[in-house]
Amino acid sequence: MKIYLQVLALALLLPLGAHAANASTADEVLQRHIEALGGHEKLARIQTRVMEAKVSVGWFSAKMKSRLIRPNIYEAEATILGQGGGSGYDGTTGWVRKGSKISVAPDKELKRMLRGNSLDWDRKFKQFYPTRRLLPDETVDGKGVKVVELIADNGDREIWRFDTATGLLKQLETTKQDEENPEPVKIISNVSDYREVGDILVAHKIAGLEGKREFSMELLSVVFNQPVAPIRFPGTK
Repeated sequence: MKIYLQVLALALLLPLGAHAANASTADEVLQRHIEALGGHEKLARIQTRVMEAKVSVGWFSAKMKSRLIRPNIYEAEATILGQGGGSGYDGTTGWVRKGSKISVAPDKELKRMLRGNSLDWDRKFKQFYPTRRLLPDETVDGKGVKVVELIADNGDREIWRFDTATGLLKQLETTKQDEENPEPVKIISNVSDYREVGDILVAHKIAGLEGKREFSMELLSVVFNQPVAPIRFPGTK
């Protein structure tokens, strides 16, 4: 479930603008996100985020919950077929939980987790993605899109596609590869149903393919700047 939480977190935090049609570089396409929300000052006002979402993969579904405290202290959890799982970061150590088993996240996985769960992402975007490149325009569902290739700090490659007419993120392409999936699996996430939450436009639906398996996510609620209980490594006080 970690990959779905990360994709949803990215969609939640992307500020959306209307400058992509005239953008000539990758950084200009990406910078419009920050400009659309009023710049760094407005983003800095978000100190916490609490969200709930429903994810369906194949024939089963689960409810996911996450708490995030600026800059990147977070905990996410889901229950699938009666078994809990999730991940988190307490400011020092990242972890992954599968049922009752808790393991420390390796460095590559931790970087992936923090990219999708950082409220100061706008300050660290170039740090998260040292390589950013504008690719030729494409078409998705009959609409023109601006295409940006990103190489992350841990080597992950991502493709972000933005609707040329509106500037909204339309599609996110990532690859999942870990101990359970030694062979790379392509994940295509189509983002839609944008609604205003406070001053930010938030995507409420994501649907796509993980390899040949269909999945969908629906955002049930998202709240900014409400009190959040301290987040600590499981089992510590």
